[in-house]
Amino acid sequence: MIALDLIYRMNTYAFELGRIKELAVAELKSLFGDDSVEEIIDNYAIVRTDHTATQKTQDRLGGIIKIIEITEEDTNPPKNPQELETKFKEHIQSILSGYIRTKDTSGKTLFAINAINLPGSSKIFLKNSLIFSKKFLKSSTISSRFINKPWTNTTSAQVYKSKILEKGVEITVLFSPKTNKIFAGKTISIQNLDNYSLRDYKKPKRDAHLGMLPPKLAQIMINLAEPNILEPNKTIYDPFCGTGTVLTESLLMNKDANGSDLQERMTEYSDENCKWLTKEFHTHNKFHTFTKDAILLTKEDVPQNIDAVITEGYLGKPQSTIVPKEQRDKIFGELGELHKGWLTNIHPLLTPGTPIIMCLTAFNIGHDIEHFPEFEQLAKKAGFKILQTFTYSRKDQMIVRDIIVMVS
Repeated sequence: MIALDLIYRMNTYAFELGRIKELAVAELKSLFGDDSVEEIIDNYAIVRTDHTATQKTQDRLGGIIKIIEITEEDTNPPKNPQELETKFKEHIQSILSGYIRTKDTSGKTLFAINAINLPGSSKIFLKNSLIFSKKFLKSSTISSRFINKPWTNTTSAQVYKSKILEKGVEITVLFSPKTNKIFAGKTISIQNLDNYSLRDYKKPKRDAHLGMLPPKLAQIMINLAEPNILEPNKTIYDPFCGTGTVLTESLLMNKDANGSDLQERMTEYSDENCKWLTKEFHTHNKFHTFTKDAILLTKEDVPQNIDAVITEGYLGKPQSTIVPKEQRDKIFGELGELHKGWLTNIHPLLTPGTPIIMCLTAFNIGHDIEHFPEFEQLAKKAGFKILQTFTYSRKDQMIVRDIIVMVS
């Protein structure tokens, strides 16, 4: 009886994954547990958890575009296409009815429907479902308009710009051929594009010549070190803090942020950006920066009770074209000495089991990616064990980031 009660109270969500799906799934597993991700349907992860997801959850997930609360689940849908579409419409009507009961429907109601991985033509399904939904709302004396472009799924930008979560409801229907299940639900949160843009481009100190760690990636890296989504107030340390993206994102996630850098100019940039963010976003956690070569750090330098080391480090000079082999080898050699030095130095300063999440240089060589040679051996000699590796890249970028997850 107890087990059944726990299952009943589990919440089910579909998380729309960002561009690097493996990284987004790893982020979810780190926060909710390895067993929480039930399956992947197209670009969505079905997650069961006792945690209640909200916009606040969304705001700390760098790899997740939006969160859908699954309210309708069918484990034995009909196989006949017409009966299946009728079943889909029943789920949509149920969600719309719930919306009508709980929301103010005065004025024009916006709505959208997305069809994910459905058998048959999704365009025909969308057309029929949108028309059906508009008629259903009209029968309830509700004036409505759908935001889907002609018989296609919505984009995250469409949903965000239309403010549909404030003015209406977005419904998503997902079909799993693997488990023969239908999942249907409503969007409860979406990435705040304006906030990301503000943090990325409007902070007082930027330096494009050093390369810019995207705030979303910084969030993912912090989350990869986080054992429980319900545990705030941890201490993050970045020994190559640069302009402070890891520090500012840590502050936004209710963590104390400590950073150092070889260049005094960079620690001043980080400090100013942290002060700006504290005022702009009303954060309350502590931050501290200091100037020091990471290879020369001592026990007195490193903050006590570090919960994780999160850093991008130096990736090499920005490149606009494919880097020749001889030059790549030279850069790998120089960076190898840097990483060997700081990892060997910081290992005895950390509590055993402390995670390090770092960006490691790799190169786009056109037809493939060349990764850092023998880094696993380097890390092992410094006292670290690599747990996971992910590649974060764009086609037009010559320097690629490998995200390394390791523990002391």
